[in-house]
Amino acid sequence: MAPRSASSRTTTELNLADYFRANKMTFKPVVIEKVEEVRGAFFSGRCDVFTTDASALLDPCRNAPNPDDYVILPEIISKEPLGPAVRHGDNQFADIVRWAFNAMLGRKNMASPRRTSTRC
Repeated sequence: MAPRSASSRTTTELNLADYFRANKMTFKPVVIEKVEEVRGAFFSGRCDVFTTDASALLDPCRNAPNPDDYVILPEIISKEPLGPAVRHGDNQFADIVRWAFNAMLGRKNMASPRRTSTRC
């Protein structure tokens, strides 16, 4: 039961608990308020795993003290796409953004899944 870092009061924290429960695994959460402190806890060795939105994993990994010591695992435990926003009243642009977003999301889901870890 290794410690896992996550930001507090986020869906990341809840998704992590759900994932471990669904897979009949145990873990000891290290829940921290600020994202910078979560990263610090992970890179200092206080936690064995750091979890956050997939879109936010690569930057801290590449800026780690020793980036080659870390990998991003291929498992996605939750799909919560970050959504676009447009100015109220610009319906034509909203339609364009919505179509583009759905096309990208559909293409990503059609792509073959990653089966290997990603080096930082």
